[in-house]
Amino acid sequence: MNISIFKYLKKKSFFLKKANGYLAAILLLGLMAGFFLRHPLLSYGIHKAKDKLQSLTGDTVTVEQYGYAGLNRIVIKNIKVYSPQTHDSLFRASFIAVRVKIFPLFDGKVRFSEIQVKGADLHLRKTKEDKQGKSLLPGRKNFSSLIRKQTEYDVASMCRKIIGNMLGRMPSSVRLSNCRLRLSAEDRETVFFLSALTLHHEQLQGRAEIFDQGPAPTTMIEITGRLEPHRKMTIGLIAHGKKEIILPLSEGTTSVSFQFDSAMFSLCYAGRKKDSLRYQFLLKGSHAGFFHPALSSEALRVQTCSIFASVCFAPDFIQLDSSSLIDVNGIALHLYARKQGTRVKKITLEELLKTGTAEIIILPSVWDASTFFTNLPEGLFSYVRTVKASGRLRYCMRFFLDASRIDSLQFVSSLKAEKFSVLSWGALGAIRLDSSFRYETVNPQNDSLISFWVGPENPDFVPLEKISPYLIYSVMTSEDGSFMYHKGFNEESFRKALADNIKHWRFVRGGSTITMQLVKNLYLSRRKVIARKIQESLIVWLLENSRLYSKERMLEVYLNIIEWGPGIYGIGQAARFYFNKKPHELTLPESIFLAAIIPKPLYYYSFFQENGVMKPFYKDYAALIKSFMLRRNQITPHDTVHFPEAVTLAYPAAAALNKTTDSLFVPDSLFIFDKNILLFE
Repeated sequence: MNISIFKYLKKKSFFLKKANGYLAAILLLGLMAGFFLRHPLLSYGIHKAKDKLQSLTGDTVTVEQYGYAGLNRIVIKNIKVYSPQTHDSLFRASFIAVRVKIFPLFDGKVRFSEIQVKGADLHLRKTKEDKQGKSLLPGRKNFSSLIRKQTEYDVASMCRKIIGNMLGRMPSSVRLSNCRLRLSAEDRETVFFLSALTLHHEQLQGRAEIFDQGPAPTTMIEITGRLEPHRKMTIGLIAHGKKEIILPLSEGTTSVSFQFDSAMFSLCYAGRKKDSLRYQFLLKGSHAGFFHPALSSEALRVQTCSIFASVCFAPDFIQLDSSSLIDVNGIALHLYARKQGTRVKKITLEELLKTGTAEIIILPSVWDASTFFTNLPEGLFSYVRTVKASGRLRYCMRFFLDASRIDSLQFVSSLKAEKFSVLSWGALGAIRLDSSFRYETVNPQNDSLISFWVGPENPDFVPLEKISPYLIYSVMTSEDGSFMYHKGFNEESFRKALADNIKHWRFVRGGSTITMQLVKNLYLSRRKVIARKIQESLIVWLLENSRLYSKERMLEVYLNIIEWGPGIYGIGQAARFYFNKKPHELTLPESIFLAAIIPKPLYYYSFFQENGVMKPFYKDYAALIKSFMLRRNQITPHDTVHFPEAVTLAYPAAAALNKTTDSLFVPDSLFIFDKNILLFE
């Protein structure tokens, strides 16, 4: 029995050795065939890539020389990509060498163990007419065809793949020298020159120079870091010189810019659980600044800032766990966010919000009021940063959106004070509403200053008790129905406005209260930027929570300073311009009309047809305002008897109307009537 088993094993061993021999022979023949055919295969691959790029984009690719140096090192010399029409060069490089890993080729994958590039130049140019950055690639014929067409994209899977490739496909050796990236728009160009960058034994070292509109470098950057394949990537930057880096790629004449003394970015693989992958991101900076025209009219500047994000990527959701943190000058916010449903037809923010659910939570955060205001970023809070206070502030927020029920959007934001008091109003104290003050603003064209007194010194000033109640209630009904009861914010109105704006994916409705409009007119500019809205909210909170002024006084100032037409400010001038009356003489129809034009006072003529007759939509609008006022007992049924469907303008508004309807007539789109999106709450 034992002898038969021994013979069997011996016989099996013989066949295994024989099979291994055949396999080794086949492998050897394959390697030999690959070795002898590598030059024809390389030539075929390069010509195919050139032809495909030219057919898709219209660009021409030329390669002076290519070939192998050693077994698996490919060398390409003097490659150039340019537009045949304009001869604008998109990319060129004098020398590129890559070493290909052999074994991944058997699995159909191309991996590099070494990359070396010399004298590379990449030029991205944005034209004045280009709004989406498509002109960054010259000679594009069908550039969209470069992107593989899919009926559906899984954003979570794409993020996992991109991040996985960043960590997992790092070459063990990288050498870049004399490489240049040029960003240009109209008459401005910024050049990033990488004099040297090396990656060796997981250590990253390099030096870059930034040229802004001149032959001499304005900023020098030292690059250090460590790259551990499949585990962690850390990159540090130290800036010298001017330190401001301008990216001339925004619309108009303005450019995006950022600056820092030092910055650090880290990406770390944090584990796997079933089908989900977790990564941790860390971004830190000191003496950092950032400017974007949509954010603020000035550059945002902070002493220190850090962003830590622990992100989980699963098959159908992306989640930011509650350990994630944003810290700006010591003001810390702990965040939680989750996007359920990441399969979209197009990779846009609109598509993501209109798919599945989205939730953002700012966990309760407590700040010391004595340092909170002074620690706010410079450039965003020019007024609020000057406030000095004591006590504590507690803030939390929750946003939840179900794309199948956008109208049920949930939004709760709470800033509460604990033993809080204002010690000094700083720049906000320059305007005191409890007495007469001089109001200054600029005209809509931003070419002249308008200044007048708000008080008895001004003959056009009208005390609240001398303004028609019809006008007061009409304005509050159309602009802020709960003005007398809320603390500066109408959360329900803001929630509905946010839902409508997401539903239409454009601005169709604002959530500003009368207090917010008053603050905007008194302290802030006309520019619709994110910083203005945030600072506006903080000033409103300070005014309302300090109870510095009564609601009646704030409403009185509001009605006496708002723009009510071309060069018309305040209800005194408005009543005279449109109806040749004093404010207390205004009728209900006239008051509703004046309230209706507050959002677009310069285009009051858009309510009228070319023959001077009011447009049909106004009848429905006026009827709706009237019904709300009746429901609230602000008017009586007797007030609506023989209620006219239109108003008749007096001189000088009527005379101006005859001119504007001929030359400046605009369509109904300036006033969109929809009873579901008006602020009557």
